Amino acid sequence: MASKDSHFPPFLDVEALHPVKVYYDMGNTVVVQTIINGVEWGKYIVPAYSSHIPFRGEGGFRLMPATDFPSGVYLPGGTTVWAKVYDYRRPIEKPLK
Repeated sequence: MASKDSHFPPFLDVEALHPVKVYYDMGNTVVVQTIINGVEWGKYIVPAYSSHIPFRGEGGFRLMPATDFPSGVYLPGGTTVWAKVYDYRRPIEKPLK
């Protein structure tokens, strides 16, 4: 099932990722899956149209290759929609701009 929230890309099945919370960071979708000791853990999804990836720790994000998306490409339901998917962690106390 695609996201019912019109703010999220239509290909993104947010519920399948079992989110605790979902939000945007500079046009990218952040799916919080776990919060442990003040640190968020989850998926950071960069759609093909985005030019922002916080590799230098911007916003407190630390991106790592997604362990359950080996190619780093999200291909939902046979539809080819290109997006890079990363595992991430981020301290909650770090505010987003």
